[in-house]
Amino acid sequence: MSTGLVHIPETITEVLEAIEYRKGVLAWWQDKYNRGRKPARISEYAGQVRVTKLQIAELEYALAMYEKVEYDR
Repeated sequence: MSTGLVHIPETITEVLEAIEYRKGVLAWWQDKYNRGRKPARISEYAGQVRVTKLQIAELEYALAMYEKVEYDR
């Protein structure tokens, strides 16, 4: 599922930290989107929200794969 939108860290802890960081980034962009007034800016913010959600999904997928590998050991 790797789309190359985000760097996948090498440890589970780092992946969890990256997910938490991206969730903060997502909250910031969603706030900008909700407060936006100009249509051009709102479109930009919507794009950032979409990409950040994809990044979080990619990190969560990587986390699931790491956990599966740990479980299978």
